[in-house]
Formats: sequence, structure tokens, C-alpha cells
Amino acid sequence: MHADSLPQPGRRHRFAAAAAVAVVLGVAAGLLGAAPSADAAASAPTVRGALVGERLLPPTGGTIVERVTYENLTPGIDYFLFVSLDTPAAVATGIDSSLTFTPIAPAGTIDVELTVPSGYAGRTLVAAVRLFTPPGPPIAEYADYTDPQQTLQIGVPTIRGALVGERRLPPTGGTIVERVTYENLTPGIDYFLFVSLDTPAAVATGIDSSLTFTPIAPAGTIDVELTVPSGYAGRTLVAAVRLFTPPGPPIAEYADYTDPQQTLQIGVPTIRSSLTDAADGDRILATTGGTLVDSVTFEHLEPGALYTLSSVLLRGADATETPFTTEVTFTASAPDGIVELSFDVPAGYAGEVLVSFPRLSAGTDTSAAPLAEDAQIDDPSQSVTVERAAVPAPGAAAPTGVPAPTLAASGGSASPAAVAAAALLLAAGGVLLTTRRRKSGILDAAAVGRVPHGSLVPEGGGDTDTPR
Repeated sequence: MHADSLPQPGRRHRFAAAAAVAVVLGVAAGLLGAAPSADAAASAPTVRGALVGERLLPPTGGTIVERVTYENLTPGIDYFLFVSLDTPAAVATGIDSSLTFTPIAPAGTIDVELTVPSGYAGRTLVAAVRLFTPPGPPIAEYADYTDPQQTLQIGVPTIRGALVGERRLPPTGGTIVERVTYENLTPGIDYFLFVSLDTPAAVATGIDSSLTFTPIAPAGTIDVELTVPSGYAGRTLVAAVRLFTPPGPPIAEYADYTDPQQTLQIGVPTIRSSLTDAADGDRILATTGGTLVDSVTFEHLEPGALYTLSSVLLRGADATETPFTTEVTFTASAPDGIVELSFDVPAGYAGEVLVSFPRLSAGTDTSAAPLAEDAQIDDPSQSVTVERAAVPAPGAAAPTGVPAPTLAASGGSASPAAVAAAALLLAAGGVLLTTRRRKSGILDAAAVGRVPHGSLVPEGGGDTDTPR
């Protein structure tokens, strides 16, 4: 309470006399026909209220302060101040407070405390102020039910959960953290928080965790750890949160089974093969052989766990195994990653398709059933084709010293039969020419270069050829 007003409870009998005087004076003024002047209206007492602070209480209730500003009061006179919390429709709730004070100045402020009990969670209340000089009616009031500074919210506790991190675990299980955000709690009160991992159909799995906490503020966050055992590989679980003030039912809960932030995937390990030629990164290997690299992508492994990745090359034509195998043991540093395997393939597999079949095993025991494998014989991503050996062109080689016949360009290749026919024609022509020359008894001047072009044949010869 401020020093500019002095509350004086127990002096209400004085208000009756003051009120009587006011009534008499009012009646006299009316009989005399005197209208109130502008100065008198301006000097009428006024009050105005405003709730102090956040104007928010938890559902269990609490204390709120109404600060009343007054003007044009008469110093030294006792006033009775009445503050109530009503509904927005101006209906009294029974929550009120009052005091008597004596102002020491015409204007000032005074604080009034109101206590809100439990049972008003979710309600909206509005403060109204009335000033009296009893036993008469109010001489001033402030009851604006739309004023936000006079509006008090009685909060409903709310909670919301979100799984922290990637929201997935390896098939062997592990620990996940649920972060719960709460609002409108009562500081200093003990609350019981229960978190469960259910199926997407809201069926309990028995995986849950709980704790008791005492908030120091109406709003905040708290983390709850849940441990998922093995045996849930491939399952989807959803976190649900419930808040209690025992021994009663939940006062708040969050159980949205479609919320991705509350959805946990328990992964099944998977692997995917990608086989390439180490020389150039394509999926074709030279006939002379080379090194093949299988880049195996894995998912949903347990970080820190030991695994063995092994593989064998199969023939794509009939899925029979080749003698080429490889394996590597590694520790997963993350749930997802890539491990490379390599095969050294010699010559001798020309024209074949080689396919890698990788298998993932837990630890170093590769004889047990694999955790995952990629065994698709017709998958092009895990296959490499070996080039075929070069085949010589058909037809015999040309004789030494005899130029090969030249075929006219026709846009296509000559067949072997055509080549043979041409060779026979050339041979027949040569025999005919030799016979004719023997009969004439002369040499081909053009061949030996002794007879100039255009000369006659010497006398005594046989047939006479015309000049060429």
C-alpha cells in the first residue's frame, strides 16, 4: 500500500453520517434548481484499475494485485474501495477484496490484493473497481470488461513433447530422450510426469519412464530418458506424455500419434551395393582384368558396434560363384555410412557379367545369419561387364607383293564371295593376256619401257597393234 493513502478498517460508522450529509446537500441543490457546474463535473472523483504483472495465474489459482489510480478525492476523508473479479459478461464470481483508506492528497494510487482459488482453470476474469463513501452508492467506478489490463487468464496446464535427436535407434535398441515443454504450472507444487512409447495405434508397449519435479516457474522444459530394449527392430513407436498431481487423473497430456517429432524408428540394418571398375569408375572391365570396387552403403547400424562386411563375385548368367571373395571388419561410427570392398579380377572372364553379393554380419562371425544382404543378380548397380576379346576380320590375308584389290566405295563392305569372285576374274585376265603376248612374239613395251608410247611394232613381228 502506498504512503499517499491510509487504510482505516472499522470506521464504517463515519461513512453513514457523511453519506447522509451528501444526500441532504443533493436534495437541497435539487430543490433550489441548481444544475451542476462544469467545474463540479471536472472535480468529481475518478478511479481506474490495472492488474499488476503478467495477468496470468496457474490453474490452481494464486494471488493477483490490482493497482487503483484515483483523482479528485478529498484528503482526510475515509473512502471504501471495492475490487471484484467478474466474468467478461459482468457476472460476479464472488472473488473480491476491499479496504478503507484515507488519502493524504487528491490523487494517488493504492494496491489491492485478490486471491483466486482453484477451480477456475481455463477461465477469463475481469477486474472491476468501485469507490464508496458509505452507506451511499459508488461515487466512482471503473468496470471496462474489454480492457486487457484488467483481464486475468487462469491457465490450463499444457504440455508438449518432442524426441531429441535423430528419432531413430539401431535394431539392438538404445536410449532416447523426450523433452517436455510445460506451461501454466504452479511454482513450488510437485508434479508427476509419465512418458511412454506406444504403437502408432496407441497400444502400450511397456516402455516408459516417469519422474516427479517441482517447477520454479509456470513454464519450462524437462528431459525424460527412455530405454528401448532389443526386439523392436523394424518397429515404429510414438511417445506420449501425461502430467499428474497425484492421486488424481492427468491434468494435462500430449498424445499425438501422428506427430513426426514424437515418432521413433527402430531401424533394420540395410546395405546397398554399387560395383565399379576402380580404373575409371564405370561398370565395364577390360579383358585383361583389373580391380573392382564395391561401395556398400549401410543404414541403421549401432554406432560403436563391430560389424563384418563380406562379398563374393557371381556370374550374372547363371548365379554361380567365382573364386573371388573379400571381407572387411569395421566399427560403425554412425548409423549410416559407406564401406568399400575390392576384388582383383585377372584375365579370362571376357564377355561375362560379374555381380557382387555383399552380406553384413554382427561382430566377426560370418557363418551366422547375416543382419543384411544385397543379393540381386540382375541389379545393374552391383554388376560389371567384362569386355569381349577382339575378333579378327573375316577373309584371308592378301599374298605378299600383290596389292589387295580396291573396291569401289559403295557405302558398305564387300562380302567374302564378292572378294573371291574378283580375285578369280583378275587371275583369268592375267592368263589370257600372257597367252596373247606369246602368240604375238612381242613384249609389252609399256611393261619393259623400251618402246616409246605411240611407236610401231618392228618388222618380222606377228600381229600389228595400233598405236596406243
